[in-house]
Amino acid sequence: MASPKCPVCGASVRTENLSKHLQSVHPREAKPEMVLEAERKATQTVRPPPPRSFSASLPRNVIIVVLILALIAGGAWVVATSPAYSAYTPDTPVTQMCIEHSALIRHDHTQLSIDILGAARSIPDNVGRTTCMRPLHTHVGEPGRIHIESPVVHEFTLGDFFLVWGQTFSSNNILGYTTNSNHRIVMRVDGVVNTEYDSYVLPHGTEPTVTISYEQF
Repeated sequence: MASPKCPVCGASVRTENLSKHLQSVHPREAKPEMVLEAERKATQTVRPPPPRSFSASLPRNVIIVVLILALIAGGAWVVATSPAYSAYTPDTPVTQMCIEHSALIRHDHTQLSIDILGAARSIPDNVGRTTCMRPLHTHVGEPGRIHIESPVVHEFTLGDFFLVWGQTFSSNNILGYTTNSNHRIVMRVDGVVNTEYDSYVLPHGTEPTVTISYEQF
């Protein structure tokens, strides 16, 4: 593109230099409006080069590595937040598990009743459903029915339920009542005496009735 001409002398001068030319070569003849017009045209003509993108300044190998790492991180996030995924293992303590009613590998029940010296002791509603839902818990309107739910393969004991409940249970202690020369604790599963007590593994696929009695000799 041809350079504009000086309005005073007619010489060809580059647009970005015209204002300076007028002020230095023709300080008397150049009118203020000539200088302003020259500066306006210079501003319109001279544009800064487009900024160089950040990616263009990086080596290609670095860009590829960053993209791969981003894909790996994104995939890990998807897996970790998927309902079918759980960080729990068969060895995770019951009090360190918070579950949801989805993607369960097991859902069983056990009916529990407790008798202290001939008086029935109720098992509260919503045991294990306060701060979060534990794998062993109770619901409203199902007296003594223990729900056994887990998103991973896991074996739970009767002692685990008492741990969630916050009560004591063993072969010599039930709800704070201890065995002595006059009292004993008898546990029955479906009417049959069972000596596993807190180590009793809650079974799959059946709903046994467990009765624990603190009784006098």
